Amino acid sequence: MTEQELCDLYYTQRKTMKEIGHIYGLTKERIRQKMEEYHLKRRSCGPTKGKLRFKNLEGYLAHIRGGGRESAASLRRYIKRYAPESLTHCSKCGGDPPLFVTLAKNPATCLGDIKFLCMSCWGKPRIKVSEKEQAEICEKYREGITGVELAKKYGVCDATLYKYLYQGGVKVKKRCKRLAIE
Repeated sequence: MTEQELCDLYYTQRKTMKEIGHIYGLTKERIRQKMEEYHLKRRSCGPTKGKLRFKNLEGYLAHIRGGGRESAASLRRYIKRYAPESLTHCSKCGGDPPLFVTLAKNPATCLGDIKFLCMSCWGKPRIKVSEKEQAEICEKYREGITGVELAKKYGVCDATLYKYLYQGGVKVKKRCKRLAIE
């Protein structure tokens, strides 16, 4: 690759270093080194830096539906600038900002996949287990019911269940992975 070819591709045809590298079977870094070797200045980002590519949130989501790459930062920027008025309050209780963005489906491909929740709705609801139920958990574990089954039945995570067992003085069986024999 000559200096003239590189100048033509980079300045005249406005190709990126990655695109030029693809043409010649080189990496973007190797193209950057060649430019440095030829004392070629890199283009500045100019006024387009930080500019959003799509005119609205639906345009961005259509891009994602079409197989485009989604980033959480881009989604936040589009939501901040283009979110409709209906999405400025909590999706569950109608509360006021500050709101947290959660995705019902990842990646988000339509407005229905994006949920806005206020602070009280955003946190995971805690399951209250009474002392009587904790004693039942300990007793059933001693009878041989597994921790995973008990956690599902009482609606708590494994860590919480094992905390109850520890507090109840139950000796917990070691959980080991079975060896796969081929």
